[in-house]
Amino acid sequence: ISVVIRDDAEFSVSASEIILNKAQASNQKQFRKSLLKSWFLTFASPKIRDDKFSQEVVSDIFLYVFWNDLSWTKESNFKRWLKYVYSERDICKTKFAPLERTSFCELVESSNGDKDFDLISLWSLRPLVVNRILSYYDQMTYSQKLEFTKYWMRFVATFAGELPKQYLTFQNFSSVYNGYMEQFVGALLNVQFDEPLSLDYVFEFDVPQPYTMIDFQSDLPFYQYKNIVFKFQKSTFINVKNGSKISSNKAKARHWVLVQKSLPNLKQIKKYPAEYLTIIQAKQDYDFSQFYKKVDDISSFPWKEEFDSLTIYLPSLKLLGHLAPHLKVPQDIMSLSRDDKVTKVLGWSPVQ
Repeated sequence: ISVVIRDDAEFSVSASEIILNKAQASNQKQFRKSLLKSWFLTFASPKIRDDKFSQEVVSDIFLYVFWNDLSWTKESNFKRWLKYVYSERDICKTKFAPLERTSFCELVESSNGDKDFDLISLWSLRPLVVNRILSYYDQMTYSQKLEFTKYWMRFVATFAGELPKQYLTFQNFSSVYNGYMEQFVGALLNVQFDEPLSLDYVFEFDVPQPYTMIDFQSDLPFYQYKNIVFKFQKSTFINVKNGSKISSNKAKARHWVLVQKSLPNLKQIKKYPAEYLTIIQAKQDYDFSQFYKKVDDISSFPWKEEFDSLTIYLPSLKLLGHLAPHLKVPQDIMSLSRDDKVTKVLGWSPVQ
């Protein structure tokens, strides 16, 4: 392997050659990883040679297997997946973007608010995939670890499968992650991956609240174990776990909380991609961050005590049209929960 060191070098690794500057060469972890990457690229399959994401995952795994080293602290609670989800712009500030993307990150930094850079970065999957694979590795016996290492050598040399190629959104994030896991270690572990990386809550606002609430996240215990995003404007989300501003045209959550000055009609409500929808009629100047600080668990928010609000179980609402199409359902959603006909058909209460 040839190692080229120049003061003005742009970092790159290829089969049998590494180009880097002096600072990069003096970083032992980075140098080790570069050696590993250059080494396995000499015998890698065309699919691996053409896929930068797979190369980084393989490099991370070999670095851990050979030297018990990793570029970040391993996560053991895989329910906290959202903390790793960043936009293309924001992931440049983390350890999850590879060094070879330095030029791209400089371009992003100089861009003037280009929304393309607010899309979910594929590199958000890197720590999730690597952490999950290494969690299996850490539980293996010594002989199993030897087989694991041999497997990855064969994988690099022979892989010819199809990797997921999609623009990431909050809605397809789980399926893309499971697709990578299936291709990387499905055969090794004899497991069909179907891990539900889904949002717990989406808070959608038409009043300027999100950044105010992010300032308070250290005071809010439910931020630590619930996956929550704030939505404002048409397709802009704030990831409450890490503050990343993300553009995603699709999102799905178990519970959607709609905070608006005016109430939506029934037709609009049916379109929400969630199991539960809470509608809150809020004043323009209400500071929700102060309200959030009053509760320990997001599921116990006292909506009724503070606001004119309603929580709807959306599957029941969608069934209503099939079971009783002759009913004239009020378009005003707040009066819907008080409608005797609706209650008789579904046994509905204002909360379910």
